[in-house]
Amino acid sequence: MEFARRLKEGDGGDIGVHASITVAQALLAGGVVDELRLVIAPGVAEGGRRLLEGLHAMRFETLSSSMSSTGYLMVGYRVLA
Repeated sequence: MEFARRLKEGDGGDIGVHASITVAQALLAGGVVDELRLVIAPGVAEGGRRLLEGLHAMRFETLSSSMSSTGYLMVGYRVLA
């Protein structure tokens, strides 16, 4: 987590995590996430892991939302302290 903190404090652009719930959960739990950008598919799986499951309570502010022509919902959230 210390590596992620140093990256966040340094100069540079955004850091993205794609398709890794484990890494995303660790970063959220460590308090180093400023924004979430989620793509929500228009389907329901029978099982699977949930991004926010097992994490402490958090609040989010909606920054943006849009829908693709195929029904995917793209949502941006700011993580509030």
